[in-house]
Amino acid sequence: MEMDTSSIRKAVGAGRWFSSSSEELTKQVDYYINSALSKIKKIDGKILGCISPHAGFEYSGPTAGYDFAALIKDAELNGQPDTVFVIGFSHSSSFSFAAIMDGKGIKTPISTTEFDIDAIKIMCNGRNNIKCYYKPHCGEHSAENEIPFVQRAFPNAKIVVILVGTHDGKVSQEVADGLFEVSKQKKIYVVASSDMLHDANHSLVEKVDRETISLTEKLDVQSLVRNWTYDNQIYCGITAVIPTMLYCIKQNCKKAITLDLTNSEIVTKRMNSGWVVGYCAVVFVA
Repeated sequence: MEMDTSSIRKAVGAGRWFSSSSEELTKQVDYYINSALSKIKKIDGKILGCISPHAGFEYSGPTAGYDFAALIKDAELNGQPDTVFVIGFSHSSSFSFAAIMDGKGIKTPISTTEFDIDAIKIMCNGRNNIKCYYKPHCGEHSAENEIPFVQRAFPNAKIVVILVGTHDGKVSQEVADGLFEVSKQKKIYVVASSDMLHDANHSLVEKVDRETISLTEKLDVQSLVRNWTYDNQIYCGITAVIPTMLYCIKQNCKKAITLDLTNSEIVTKRMNSGWVVGYCAVVFVA
């Protein structure tokens, strides 16, 4: 496997999706996580992964805070992660495989986090649909927007960043299988980066998002895949959600718990804005 292990990748969304100031971004992420910590009830079992939104932090940051607050609490009970996998998708292009960001690490205004090269090699070994390929990551925010949260929640963990560029079930399964193989050797968390329905109609967004959450809580992968269309993008990052769920199910996931379900108009208190984006925080528990 040929891969770059020397480049420090730079978070290109700094100053756009989140603050480019180290102090300001750290304070913002800590606020979102700490605000959620006091609101989360005790979760029985071990968290395997989660679904976390990826809009601009002023919109979806409070919801993402729930995911990472839950992961922090889980790590205190069940052990700190060696590696956090962040799985996203490309808003601007499609490709027939899962692309892992290669290099030595990634730098945000908060810090630089090392890539887990050993985990990447395990992911790619014998799985032809997983490749080290940086190009689709450059300028893509879906996975990148989770990284400042990872850095504040788990400053000592390494990271693996993946974009899944296709709806092909074989690719989703390979990603899930690769995660499972890594989990035999390392303590990992998997973060699926996805917002929910985008539409002008607030009532429709709330209705569809509730239906999608119901299927997610039932771990009904097939129905989620069946319900998703380009005209009905129930999860805009469905290609990140599905392999994450397949991995968690393979790890004997017993339940999915919704920690937060909201949308951009509720967060901003600007109703009738003309465009609504749903956000959820869901954890998968074994």
